[in-house]
Amino acid sequence: MMIAMISLASVISCTPEIGSSCVLASDCSTTNDRICDLTQSGGYCTVIGCDADSCPEGSVCVQFFPHENQSRICNPDTEDDTTDDCNRSETCSLNGYCVFRSSEIRYCMATCDSEDMCRSNYECRDRDLMREHGGQVLSSDSNQDPQAFCAEKPDNQ
Repeated sequence: MMIAMISLASVISCTPEIGSSCVLASDCSTTNDRICDLTQSGGYCTVIGCDADSCPEGSVCVQFFPHENQSRICNPDTEDDTTDDCNRSETCSLNGYCVFRSSEIRYCMATCDSEDMCRSNYECRDRDLMREHGGQVLSSDSNQDPQAFCAEKPDNQ
């Protein structure tokens, strides 16, 4: 009985979180509610297709846009409020370009307040790094500073 309790306690205390390293989806969850993104160094436990409030505690939903239309410049602070530089099928990315909504992919990413909260070879991506390296937090309040998240550092960093 004591061995069973110790085993159960060790399983509970070692439950992988969003951002944990992985090789298989089963490394991230035994209930198949998370995937292992192997495109990230060391794998990255995540949920794909999230919404602003659907990520587990300690994580945030992040939008990535692999295809930017860099010929269409916009202002993310004023788009849809006082300016309309992007058309209806686009949104204005944090780095100031119109991006196709259909190219968006969303992942739950581990939140952080400093670099030491992220794994080795990962950065705590704040607003400036989001603009430089990609990704932007999906938030219901566009007036607040976005929560930073752990993401793999670009190859040249």
